[in-house]
Amino acid sequence: MNLQAGLYVTVLALLALPGLVSGYFIASAIPVISSPIPSAASPLASPAGKGHWEFDLYKDTKCTRTARTLKGDGSYDCRTDVPSGGAKGYNVKTLDFDCTVTLYQDSVCSQKKKITTLLANNQNMCSYVGGFTKKVKGYKVRCS
Repeated sequence: MNLQAGLYVTVLALLALPGLVSGYFIASAIPVISSPIPSAASPLASPAGKGHWEFDLYKDTKCTRTARTLKGDGSYDCRTDVPSGGAKGYNVKTLDFDCTVTLYQDSVCSQKKKITTLLANNQNMCSYVGGFTKKVKGYKVRCS
């Protein structure tokens, strides 16, 4: 039996034993299997609706108090995991270009109580909610 035929038989034997085969074992036995398949998609592009986002909310307008970091992947309907009593300051840390975060004054994210929409170009700057009584109490995330 030549080397090529022996390798073929070994691969068939390994594939017949699913309990002993793991991705690591096959990849180390046959490196070609683990090599990535070329794709036309950009490596920086995220799957539709799965964009990454992360921002901080603060109880003060200068973003100096303890931050509540909120982060995730993809779209979310109204969320209320904001600081107790609401937030006055915010800072976008990461926001994929296919995502927007909309901040609201209420915990049901009603359009009448919309404060602002955060975009990718708002990153790394402290911003605050205008008005004495306005506070962030809810937010929505949309990723296309």
